[in-house]
Amino acid sequence: MQIFENALFISCEDQNRTFKFLIEDGGRILFTGDQIPDLYRQVRTRTDMPGRCILPAFADTHMHFESFALFRATLDVRHVRNFAELTQVIQEYEDQNPREKVLLGFGVSAHTVEEKKLPDRTVLDQITAKPLFLVKYDGHAAVANSALLEKLPKTVTAQAGFDKATGGLYQQAYYDGVNHLMRSVSLYQVLKNLIGASDELASRGFGLIHTVEGLDFPLDADVDLMRFAAKAFPLQYRIYFQTMDIRKVVRRKLTRIGGCFATALDGCFGTEDAALKEPYAHRPDDRGSLAYSQKQINDFVKQANRLNLQVAMHAIGDAAVEQAVTAYEDALADFPRQDHRHVIIHANLMPSPLLERAAKIGLHLAMQPPLLHWEQEPRSYLTRILGDRAYSLMPLKSMLDHGLTIAGGSDAPCSIPDAIGGIHAACNHPNPEQRISILDAVRMYTRSAARLSFDEEQRGTLTDGKVADFVVLDRNPLTQKPEDLKDIKVLQLYLKGQTYEPSVRTPADLCIRAFTNILLNPRGESMSSNQGLEKDGRLIYRCRVFDVFEGEVLFPNGRSSCQSWIDHKPCIAVVPVTAEGKLILIRQYRHATRQVLTEIPAGAMDKGTETVEACVQRELAEETGFQAKQLVKLFEGYLIPGYGNEYMYFFLALDLFPLPLPADEDEFIETMSVSFAEAGEMIKTAQIVDVKTALGVMMAESWLKQNGLRKTAA
Repeated sequence: MQIFENALFISCEDQNRTFKFLIEDGGRILFTGDQIPDLYRQVRTRTDMPGRCILPAFADTHMHFESFALFRATLDVRHVRNFAELTQVIQEYEDQNPREKVLLGFGVSAHTVEEKKLPDRTVLDQITAKPLFLVKYDGHAAVANSALLEKLPKTVTAQAGFDKATGGLYQQAYYDGVNHLMRSVSLYQVLKNLIGASDELASRGFGLIHTVEGLDFPLDADVDLMRFAAKAFPLQYRIYFQTMDIRKVVRRKLTRIGGCFATALDGCFGTEDAALKEPYAHRPDDRGSLAYSQKQINDFVKQANRLNLQVAMHAIGDAAVEQAVTAYEDALADFPRQDHRHVIIHANLMPSPLLERAAKIGLHLAMQPPLLHWEQEPRSYLTRILGDRAYSLMPLKSMLDHGLTIAGGSDAPCSIPDAIGGIHAACNHPNPEQRISILDAVRMYTRSAARLSFDEEQRGTLTDGKVADFVVLDRNPLTQKPEDLKDIKVLQLYLKGQTYEPSVRTPADLCIRAFTNILLNPRGESMSSNQGLEKDGRLIYRCRVFDVFEGEVLFPNGRSSCQSWIDHKPCIAVVPVTAEGKLILIRQYRHATRQVLTEIPAGAMDKGTETVEACVQRELAEETGFQAKQLVKLFEGYLIPGYGNEYMYFFLALDLFPLPLPADEDEFIETMSVSFAEAGEMIKTAQIVDVKTALGVMMAESWLKQNGLRKTAA
């Protein structure tokens, strides 16, 4: 237990409390306020932080982490001002890295060089004889020299987006070319790059990262590598699988699908293929292009929504945004969900009618405010290709006014992950009418970002009971002039109450840490090195569902006692009721009781990765072969608070439809259908002896009667 004192803490909660003291215990926030309660005054471990401002740790809601990790370790040419300087930078890099067989770079732009065009193959041939591949600043195209082009397989050069004369790779040729080159990077180097990138994010105050992964590697090895590496890092990573093949996501028991690449509905403004409803200003016959038909997107989103996945799709132009909104509307009409939090990434051109439709169905928007002041894609260029629409891009204020949840990100490597820069950009929008308040901008990178990935119960605000992840700044952003926000400095990151220190230093460290967490902590979050294997006490036993601890417990009256307790995954229990008013119960062997029990479906959540609603639908499908169009929460609370923290959510499931999933390997289940009257008699005669089942049946019957469904409950 420790006390952080004499700082200005900004909670970012709805009421945005500020306070001077924060007490942390076991990695969580125990108390926040302006006065230390008497029962904690004897706590000796204190950290004095005078003059500092403390916010919840930042989150980035859209980046390509593996790509960011790769390109930050290679050539960065964003800053060059002409081809001569580009030549100098590349040749210096080549001299410093003589062992590199292929030179990779990022950030080339026609808008930042004096020549006002991209270097072509002829220019690059004069710079180096080694294969050279420069990715355009927006990550949607590249240019290469002759030596690199000779290395590309026919599957790349046969694509329509391949331009041999200029060395340009666009659209599918670019994506396939990147995939081919990425496979040539050694696993050792990939892991080393990931370590450096994660440490850099921590140095910038980030504790939570939403990353989109999946570049069509064989067996999707890049996705699984990211899942593995995430287990090693103290930062929390939420992975969105960029695929239209939903089976790949289900097999991995992931809860999120989408991103860019395979789930990009259009291109971008930099390559002038973002899909527009009206033509480009400088090309009257060109509206850009959609990657898929409306039916293709509708079918994809409908299937993913039925499986309770969170869907995120790239859409930049207003035609693509409309396609996304239409698909989400269609999916939610087919299978309504109370808390889906489907996402549109970018949503750059989103007029008021689309904002209204998006708000009506509860969409969330992953925005990238730093791109409002993107040197590589200046406002003058956007005005030339879009006309007056350039001033309508990224309408942050209008989005908030419509009640939409908007969260901040970087689209790294397109821009450097920088929450302070994003806050500054949002408050200094090029269109003064779309500027938002400093507090709203801060919330884009804290509270709203956590909500986007269903992390708001654990992170996003400085609230009692949440994880003690916070960032220390040199000044209070809420008292700064908007134009001065960019000067704020990140001083330190704390994760679970401990100062962040790089702990994964080598690829071997990463593998050991990841395997350790997979074997010893299979229930979700990775453990930081300074957290070890303890949680308020000594770990006695660990399994897939719960941990057993023993240790000295400090009571509010100052006394202590040695106790044992269970740290359990949160759980769900659900009462499925058919259209005929019958309950679907299950019978399964419970070894702890040495008998077969009659129960309602129930199970544990995948902590940190699965929402309550998704867990309910998964357990329904696995144990009964059905899912529900309507879920009603009946109750939530602790089951065994005397010695464990198992927290259970009770639901009523209505409007059932068949959608079976395979049961867990250790489950042998039979289903049975009974009326409420029969279930009540089974409880009275001890044919049902499971407490959660008795409670669930009684609560479900009561709810149905109170809501005028007495016939169903009969």
